[in-house]
Amino acid sequence: MTRRRQAPAEGEGNERVLALLWHAPQKVITAGGFRRTFEILDRTPAGVEVLALDDEPSFLLDLSNENVRVVEYMIPRPVRALEARFFWYERALEWVIATIVMFWECARIGFARERFDVVFVPSSEQVPALLAGIFAKYALHAPLVVCNLNIDIFPRPVRKPLALLHNFADGVIVISKHLADELQSYGLRVPVQLNGVGLDAGAIRAGADPEEKSYEGVFVGRHDTEKGVFDLIAIWSEVVKAYPEARLAMVGSSNPTNRAKLDALIAKLGLAERIELLGTVGDEEKYETIKRSKICVFPSYVEEWGIVPQECLACGLPVVAYDLPVYRENIEPCEAVFREDIGDVNGMARAICRLLADDTYLQYARVGPDFVSRFDWEAVASREFEIIRGWMDVGGRTARPSRQEAG
Repeated sequence: MTRRRQAPAEGEGNERVLALLWHAPQKVITAGGFRRTFEILDRTPAGVEVLALDDEPSFLLDLSNENVRVVEYMIPRPVRALEARFFWYERALEWVIATIVMFWECARIGFARERFDVVFVPSSEQVPALLAGIFAKYALHAPLVVCNLNIDIFPRPVRKPLALLHNFADGVIVISKHLADELQSYGLRVPVQLNGVGLDAGAIRAGADPEEKSYEGVFVGRHDTEKGVFDLIAIWSEVVKAYPEARLAMVGSSNPTNRAKLDALIAKLGLAERIELLGTVGDEEKYETIKRSKICVFPSYVEEWGIVPQECLACGLPVVAYDLPVYRENIEPCEAVFREDIGDVNGMARAICRLLADDTYLQYARVGPDFVSRFDWEAVASREFEIIRGWMDVGGRTARPSRQEAG
């Protein structure tokens, strides 16, 4: 184990949380769910101590809250070296190793009789963390609270078993009513609490606005089929027919298999000069790229909140996206959001072209920032810890939910 960010010694009477995590091997935050975890833990309230167990390199090392101590565990480098050629085999092996390591660490904590009032899994769709959380619940005799951010990233046959695993938790947090309904349809029976996602719109807008735009469109997200990246290439092919010089920036991680497919499709459609794959970048570069773009193009199939459209709205961009049910819970009322039927590549392209015509996109430069000002990380973090504390087994009392159950 590699230990970093040593916090002050355990405070007498403090409530203690063991947070269990796994993420893909980048320190840069590559997904909205990890951003949510970072922002919530960075707002850990006084009187609460968090020990966060995360794989190396942890994206939590930049936390400013000294009530959080991060312990990194290592995946052997020869295993991660397999990623370039055998991605899915490497990922499966890494999940097995991460699960074993977290089991071992939780057992060690139990043998040492170290006290924790609750075990928290902030991204329970990450299977190693969920399995370790279930083990820790019994090893540490502490209630288990998990937060599920998305069930649709898994094939349908996997969703029900994964949802049923959540029944080992004492309580489940979800980020949307749509997700709560999905999990319950797959067999979730334990109490569900609803808590969404925030946005630091002020920090996003803090940087200087570019003097001119470099891209007509921008996409931010994992480069996977469920995120609509192959639809995205087809969409942009149609846009280029109307606007031959239109450029698209794509920001986000991509496994080697998908990257090869993307490169081949881009070459086949003759879009090498029109699409730029920027890869994984830090927040500053990400927001700079968004601000240098005219329109957010987001043909994702699987959102359970949709933080990227909100980030782009905060930067003054209109958003063209597939009409996912979850958007009705947050961004649907915004005039700068244009929703097309799921899978309607031509409809997406037409909407983009309408916004590019006569610089129509500029009409929405203030609409988005004004709309997303309602989303606040402080409120989300406060609610999260209210839920977690509500389940703590204080003084031997039975853990209990903090508010009325969702659904």
